[in-house]
Amino acid sequence: MSAMENEPERSRPAEPGHAVRPPGGRQAPAGRAGARWAAPVVRVLRARWRRTGGPWAADALGWALHRAGRDAQAEDLTRAATGGGPRSALFLYHRAEIERALGEAAPARRRVRAALRVNPYFSPLGAPRARRLLAALGEPPDQGPPR
Repeated sequence: MSAMENEPERSRPAEPGHAVRPPGGRQAPAGRAGARWAAPVVRVLRARWRRTGGPWAADALGWALHRAGRDAQAEDLTRAATGGGPRSALFLYHRAEIERALGEAAPARRRVRAALRVNPYFSPLGAPRARRLLAALGEPPDQGPPR
């Protein structure tokens, strides 16, 4: 039995493809900043990131930081998650959402398009949100031909 299996359910970090739940097992609220669940979830995922590294841990921690309203910190982690690991539509979507939150529309647009190219059905909730994000970002401004 591993150390992870000995830990209480509420303190286990998210496994790949699973939603992050705060201690106590309640679903995280829809809002981002000021949520009571943010600090313990970030603490658990930061420990996981330090212990195991890797793209899954980087993405999970980056997404938790984003949900906690800490987008600048989240950006570096999602960059690590999408930098050299698996080509994951979920990771690309998370990075696009964080870039959008930071006001970086062009990179967010490229990233969400890439996510939908990798797998247009990557998540029952995430894929429709990615399509809505792409629609909200709109088309890039027409620059016209170079002079």
